[in-house]
Amino acid sequence: LSNNRLGPTGAEAIAGSERLSSLHKLGLAGNEIGVARLHTISRAHDLLRVPVLDLSNNSLGPGGLQVILTKTTPLNEPGAVRVADLNLSQNELGNEGARVLAGCPLLAHLKVLRLSNCGIGDDGARALAESPHLNNLTMLDLGFNPISNAGLWPFLRTAQMRSLRRLVTPVIGVSHALRRHLQMRNISPR
Repeated sequence: LSNNRLGPTGAEAIAGSERLSSLHKLGLAGNEIGVARLHTISRAHDLLRVPVLDLSNNSLGPGGLQVILTKTTPLNEPGAVRVADLNLSQNELGNEGARVLAGCPLLAHLKVLRLSNCGIGDDGARALAESPHLNNLTMLDLGFNPISNAGLWPFLRTAQMRSLRRLVTPVIGVSHALRRHLQMRNISPR
Protein backbone atom coordinates (compact mmCIF):
# COMPACT_ATOMS: atom_id res chain seq x y z
CA LEU A 1 0.00 0.00 0.00
CA SER A 2 3.05 2.25 -0.18
CA ASN A 3 2.92 5.46 -2.22
CA ASN A 4 -0.85 5.35 -2.77
CA ARG A 5 -1.93 8.60 -1.11
CA LEU A 6 -4.55 6.77 0.88
CA GLY A 7 -5.93 9.85 2.54
CA PRO A 8 -7.87 9.89 5.79
CA THR A 9 -10.64 7.58 4.58
CA GLY A 10 -8.23 4.88 3.41
CA ALA A 11 -6.06 5.18 6.50
CA GLU A 12 -9.13 5.00 8.75
CA ALA A 13 -10.31 1.87 6.94
CA ILE A 14 -6.93 0.20 7.47
CA ALA A 15 -6.50 1.27 11.10
CA GLY A 16 -10.04 0.20 12.00
CA SER A 17 -9.97 -3.12 10.18
CA GLU A 18 -10.63 -6.21 12.28
CA ARG A 19 -8.09 -8.02 10.09
CA LEU A 20 -5.28 -5.65 11.05
CA SER A 21 -4.24 -7.88 13.96
CA SER A 22 -3.79 -10.83 11.59
CA LEU A 23 -1.31 -8.98 9.36
CA HIS A 24 2.40 -9.65 9.75
CA LYS A 25 3.61 -6.68 7.71
CA LEU A 26 2.06 -3.38 6.64
CA GLY A 27 3.84 -0.92 4.36
CA LEU A 28 2.31 2.54 4.36
CA ALA A 29 5.41 4.45 3.21
CA GLY A 30 4.94 7.59 1.15
CA ASN A 31 1.22 8.06 1.81
CA GLU A 32 1.55 11.57 3.22
CA ILE A 33 -0.41 10.56 6.30
CA GLY A 34 0.87 13.46 8.45
CA VAL A 35 -0.47 14.60 11.79
CA ALA A 36 -3.57 16.29 10.38
CA ARG A 37 -4.75 13.03 8.85
CA LEU A 38 -3.80 11.02 11.92
CA HIS A 39 -6.12 13.16 14.04
CA THR A 40 -8.97 12.11 11.76
CA ILE A 41 -8.16 8.45 12.31
CA SER A 42 -9.85 7.46 15.51
CA ARG A 43 -7.94 4.18 15.71
CA ALA A 44 -4.44 5.17 14.53
CA HIS A 45 -3.01 3.38 17.56
CA ASP A 46 -4.26 0.06 16.12
CA LEU A 47 -1.43 0.25 13.58
CA LEU A 48 0.81 -0.93 16.45
CA ARG A 49 -0.91 -4.32 16.23
CA VAL A 50 1.12 -5.12 13.09
CA PRO A 51 4.54 -6.71 13.84
CA VAL A 52 6.35 -5.06 10.89
CA LEU A 53 5.14 -1.50 10.29
CA ASP A 54 6.55 0.91 7.71
CA LEU A 55 5.42 4.51 8.17
CA SER A 56 8.43 6.06 6.43
CA ASN A 57 8.13 9.20 4.35
CA ASN A 58 4.71 10.20 5.67
CA SER A 59 5.24 13.78 6.85
CA LEU A 60 5.04 12.61 10.46
CA GLY A 61 6.47 14.73 13.20
CA PRO A 62 6.50 14.44 16.98
CA GLY A 63 2.77 15.24 17.08
CA GLY A 64 2.01 12.37 14.70
CA LEU A 65 3.96 9.99 16.88
CA GLN A 66 2.01 11.17 19.93
CA VAL A 67 -1.27 10.37 18.16
CA ILE A 68 -0.12 6.86 17.26
CA LEU A 69 1.61 6.05 20.54
CA THR A 70 -0.74 7.53 23.13
CA LYS A 71 -4.28 6.70 22.03
CA THR A 72 -3.91 3.04 22.80
CA THR A 73 -6.24 0.31 23.81
CA PRO A 74 -5.64 -1.20 27.24
CA LEU A 75 -2.25 -2.92 27.42
CA ASN A 76 -3.81 -6.02 28.92
CA GLU A 77 -5.87 -6.57 25.77
CA PRO A 78 -4.36 -9.47 23.78
CA GLY A 79 -2.43 -8.25 20.75
CA ALA A 80 -2.80 -4.57 21.69
CA VAL A 81 0.81 -3.87 20.70
CA ARG A 82 2.71 -6.37 18.55
CA VAL A 83 5.00 -4.06 16.59
CA ALA A 84 8.57 -5.41 16.63
CA ASP A 85 9.98 -3.68 13.52
CA LEU A 86 9.10 -0.01 13.05
CA ASN A 87 10.31 2.14 10.16
CA LEU A 88 9.85 5.88 10.66
CA SER A 89 12.65 6.97 8.31
CA GLN A 90 12.33 10.17 6.27
CA ASN A 91 9.89 11.82 8.66
CA GLU A 92 10.67 15.14 10.37
CA LEU A 93 10.83 13.76 13.90
CA GLY A 94 13.80 15.75 15.19
CA ASN A 95 14.98 15.54 18.79
CA GLU A 96 11.43 15.91 20.10
CA GLY A 97 10.26 12.88 18.11
CA ALA A 98 13.20 10.87 19.44
CA ARG A 99 12.18 11.85 22.98
CA VAL A 100 8.59 10.76 22.27
CA LEU A 101 9.85 7.34 21.13
CA ALA A 102 12.28 7.05 24.04
CA GLY A 103 9.51 7.77 26.55
CA CYS A 104 6.99 5.29 25.17
CA PRO A 105 6.53 2.10 27.24
CA LEU A 106 4.46 0.58 24.41
CA LEU A 107 7.69 0.05 22.46
CA ALA A 108 9.22 -2.27 25.05
CA HIS A 109 9.12 -5.26 22.67
CA LEU A 110 10.51 -3.40 19.68
CA LYS A 111 13.49 -5.19 18.05
CA VAL A 112 14.19 -2.96 15.02
CA LEU A 113 13.79 0.81 14.84
CA ARG A 114 14.62 2.67 11.63
CA LEU A 115 15.04 6.44 12.03
CA SER A 116 17.19 7.29 9.02
CA ASN A 117 17.02 10.89 7.79
CA CYS A 118 14.68 12.10 10.53
CA GLY A 119 16.54 15.24 11.60
CA ILE A 120 17.57 13.68 14.92
CA GLY A 121 20.56 15.37 16.55
CA ASP A 122 22.77 14.64 19.53
CA ASP A 123 20.04 15.32 22.12
CA GLY A 124 17.62 12.93 20.43
CA ALA A 125 20.27 10.23 20.11
CA ARG A 126 21.07 10.58 23.84
CA ALA A 127 17.37 10.22 24.69
CA LEU A 128 17.16 7.01 22.67
CA ALA A 129 20.35 5.62 24.24
CA GLU A 130 19.07 6.29 27.75
CA SER A 131 15.50 5.07 27.19
CA PRO A 132 14.29 2.45 29.67
CA HIS A 133 11.75 1.27 27.08
CA LEU A 134 14.02 0.35 24.16
CA ASN A 135 16.09 -2.36 25.87
CA ASN A 136 15.04 -5.06 23.40
CA LEU A 137 16.29 -3.23 20.29
CA THR A 138 18.76 -5.33 18.32
CA MET A 139 19.05 -2.84 15.44
CA LEU A 140 18.78 0.95 15.43
CA ASP A 141 19.22 2.96 12.24
CA LEU A 142 20.27 6.56 12.85
CA GLY A 143 21.94 7.05 9.47
CA PHE A 144 21.68 10.37 7.62
CA ASN A 145 20.94 12.32 10.82
CA PRO A 146 23.02 15.26 12.12
CA ILE A 147 24.51 13.24 14.99
CA SER A 148 28.11 13.61 16.13
CA ASN A 149 30.30 11.64 18.53
CA ALA A 150 28.62 13.50 21.42
CA GLY A 151 25.27 11.95 20.53
CA LEU A 152 26.63 8.44 20.07
CA TRP A 153 28.92 8.14 23.13
CA PRO A 154 25.90 7.50 25.40
CA PHE A 155 25.34 4.20 23.55
CA LEU A 156 28.65 3.05 25.04
CA ARG A 157 27.93 4.24 28.59
CA THR A 158 24.26 3.43 29.04
CA ALA A 159 22.90 0.60 31.16
CA GLN A 160 20.07 0.45 28.62
CA MET A 161 20.25 -0.98 25.08
CA ARG A 162 21.60 -4.32 26.34
CA SER A 163 20.39 -6.19 23.24
CA LEU A 164 21.65 -3.70 20.64
CA ARG A 165 23.91 -5.43 18.09
CA ARG A 166 23.72 -3.08 15.10
CA LEU A 167 23.74 0.69 15.19
CA VAL A 168 23.64 2.43 11.82
CA THR A 169 25.45 5.72 12.34
CA PRO A 170 25.85 8.78 10.15
CA VAL A 171 28.81 8.53 7.78
CA ILE A 172 29.90 12.12 8.44
CA GLY A 173 30.66 13.48 11.90
CA VAL A 174 31.48 10.18 13.63
CA SER A 175 35.10 9.35 14.39
CA HIS A 176 36.83 6.09 13.60
CA ALA A 177 37.72 5.81 17.29
CA LEU A 178 34.05 5.84 18.29
CA ARG A 179 33.26 3.23 15.66
CA ARG A 180 36.01 1.00 17.13
CA HIS A 181 34.59 1.46 20.64
CA LEU A 182 31.14 0.42 19.41
CA GLN A 183 32.63 -2.69 17.81
CA MET A 184 34.38 -3.59 21.06
CA ARG A 185 30.99 -3.50 22.77
CA ASN A 186 29.68 -5.92 20.09
CA ILE A 187 27.67 -3.18 18.42
CA SER A 188 28.33 -3.23 14.72
CA PRO A 189 28.34 0.33 13.37
CA ARG A 190 27.95 1.02 9.69
